[in-house]
Amino acid sequence: MWYVAGRTDSLAALFLFGGLILHIYGKQYPALRWWAVPCFILALLTKELTATLPLILFLSDLWIERRSINFRTLLKQEWKIYSVYAIIAVSFFVIRARIISGPDTGYPYPYFVTLGNPNFLSHLFGQMNSYCANLLFAVDTVSLKIVSDFKNFESLRGIV
Repeated sequence: MWYVAGRTDSLAALFLFGGLILHIYGKQYPALRWWAVPCFILALLTKELTATLPLILFLSDLWIERRSINFRTLLKQEWKIYSVYAIIAVSFFVIRARIISGPDTGYPYPYFVTLGNPNFLSHLFGQMNSYCANLLFAVDTVSLKIVSDFKNFESLRGIV
């Protein structure tokens, strides 16, 4: 049973796997491939980590489904659907960055750190460290860290 804040993970997985299944079954029924697009949008609105779905679909088409002999040929064959995925992902991240990048957004810093922020890499490594410590070693971790908490991540030893 998920705690209330963890429901986004379940929803994201539902939409991500739904998009994957619809895309894969689209080999037999091509219209289903386009139904994976709304699944991608819903997954992306649930959790931005699901932005990897188009890459997963592309690699599945290339290596597992063998829809084409090479990378370029597959892009030429399927450019329409992958262009739609790219437009959706770029639009989502541009809108998201505009919403959360202002100083008066009301979002707790540093939880929402955009890619252009100078503290982005230290934030990314800090969150990765926190998740790994929590999931792999069952260590209690603080969900929101401040910049001074990341000073250990500026060296290779600190990252390790």
